[in-house]
Amino acid sequence: MCREWVAIPNFVDTDRFSPGRNPELRASLGIPESGRVVLSVAAIKKDHKRIDCLISEMVRAGDPDVYLLVAGAREQDTGELVRAATEKMGRRAVFLPDLPRGAMPGLYRAADVFVLCSLFEMMPIAVLEAMASGLPVIANGHPVLEWMVGERENVGRRRWNVERGTSDEQRTTSDEQRATNNQQLSSGECIDMSREGALAEAVFEYRGNIALRERAAVRAREQAVHL
Repeated sequence: MCREWVAIPNFVDTDRFSPGRNPELRASLGIPESGRVVLSVAAIKKDHKRIDCLISEMVRAGDPDVYLLVAGAREQDTGELVRAATEKMGRRAVFLPDLPRGAMPGLYRAADVFVLCSLFEMMPIAVLEAMASGLPVIANGHPVLEWMVGERENVGRRRWNVERGTSDEQRTTSDEQRATNNQQLSSGECIDMSREGALAEAVFEYRGNIALRERAAVRAREQAVHL
């Protein structure tokens, strides 16, 4: 028996949430223009949103040029999470609890990549806002999130080469070949967020491959406009 289903999406103003840069906000937060910003917009708590796991993965990534920016509702364990991030990452961890709604479009423009650590969601509006703002999205491999973000083949190739000790030159060639052969680039990547190291690897990939990040950004915007 064939069952039909209909997705009723959240709606985002794609004129208000649009691609751009916000160097003024970055400077006010102590983030250099050369730094790469990983943004997460979610309630700042351990339960469900897994901000503690986000912090751990950013520490695991160990890249001094990558900054973590988190905005969301203040929860009971927010203070604990902020202290843990500051202890482990110093000034590279920036938290903006209870940021006014009107400031959100500018916040997305201060970032380079968007991350959502929760293992499941019901079409989160933050992902749509990030995509409309031209941010590649890294999320868990949950059916709804996969549908929103799309799929990209051979996503593990670069990280596999890194783990096997492949040279930088070989990695660049592999990336170029993959980009040429892959005509259906997604607006990001859905990974197994429950696996330790998975997010750190994905952040490494998008941090190190500017061309990949730019193509995913274009696709993210297109995906958000048409969802």
